[in-house]
Amino acid sequence: MDGDIHTTQTIRTPQIDFDDGTSMTTAPLNGTNGTDGLGFTGGSYNATTGVVTFTSNDGLGFSTGDLRGADGADGVDGTNGTNGADGADGTNGTNGLGFTGGNYNSTTGVVTFTSNDGLGFSTGDLRPFTPSYFKINFLIDSAARLSFNAEPGDQGSFLNTSSVPLNVGGYGVAINQITIPADGVYELSYAMIVQSEGSGADRKVRPTYIRVNNTDPDGVQQAISSCYLRFRYPTTPCWGTQGASTILSLNQNDLISIWSYQHGSAGGHVHINHGHLTIKRIA
Repeated sequence: MDGDIHTTQTIRTPQIDFDDGTSMTTAPLNGTNGTDGLGFTGGSYNATTGVVTFTSNDGLGFSTGDLRGADGADGVDGTNGTNGADGADGTNGTNGLGFTGGNYNSTTGVVTFTSNDGLGFSTGDLRPFTPSYFKINFLIDSAARLSFNAEPGDQGSFLNTSSVPLNVGGYGVAINQITIPADGVYELSYAMIVQSEGSGADRKVRPTYIRVNNTDPDGVQQAISSCYLRFRYPTTPCWGTQGASTILSLNQNDLISIWSYQHGSAGGHVHINHGHLTIKRIA
């Protein structure tokens, strides 16, 4: 018997068609599912270590090494973001040691710095140097006699307080002394014409010199000068000149005076006929 074999589309059941128009079907040909075999049951990846772990129920499980590739080259930096808001200020630290203050003395020009750890000190006079100068003329004749006494002699009282051509800087003036207005270095000088008094037999030497506060600076007579005089030759009183200068470092309120004394034992007076004293601050 000849025929064609067909299968259905739904249950895949074999069907045999015969030439005479009849057909026959058979039971399904697939058997029941078998039990699952052994093998891998799962796997996991650890992003921290780069390791893959395979699990198995028949001893096939294993773990790989680190599967991550090498680091790639850094990319181009992105544009900087805007600055964030400032944080709150922290608490102040404790004060350290150092200078604690300072003050300026306008009278002396000195700045004094104070300290709580021994750093304190005072400067010198910081005021800009301002030159000052002074000139006073001497009294004359019997009002301006030089000392009749032996060394150190006497302080002269022959400064003419009514004849002061120059006083720039505030010098103090008295008949026997001049007051220095500020600390500094000064040039002091004087010049005078002197005339003898007395008999023609007198021979006179009357040195003059400058003192500070009625003492000799550094123990040395300053700006000392003298001349030799007789009363007359043959009928006119003898005149002479004497004068000198010195440079001294002086302090404010120092007192400047001219002193004189008699050298030898000859008698008779000597007086000033003309002259002046000048003082100039130079530094």
